[in-house]
Amino acid sequence: MVVLTPQSPALYGSLDRTLGHRRRFSRTELQALLDKHGFAIKRIYQLNKIGTPGWWLYGKVLRRKHIGKLMLKIFDKTVWFWRWVEGLMPWPGLSLVVVANKE
Repeated sequence: MVVLTPQSPALYGSLDRTLGHRRRFSRTELQALLDKHGFAIKRIYQLNKIGTPGWWLYGKVLRRKHIGKLMLKIFDKTVWFWRWVEGLMPWPGLSLVVVANKE
């Protein structure tokens, strides 16, 4: 099974509600949930660290329901750079990806 889920409960805000997210998971919460249901985690990693500050700003501080087209276009044009420096960022990514199988 491959699971893609929102990460960092503290980031839950207006953007999440607009997208239909009911919650965000921490790495340990997701691991515990999968363990509880008999899944063995083979790999777990996070995505989109660069998106975290913007998500926090738009979803928690400004309480917007959408990110503007201009901001998305800027991000899209610079994603090559963010991929290159993502490992240097100390905060968690917006999403967790888990690869697991049933024991």
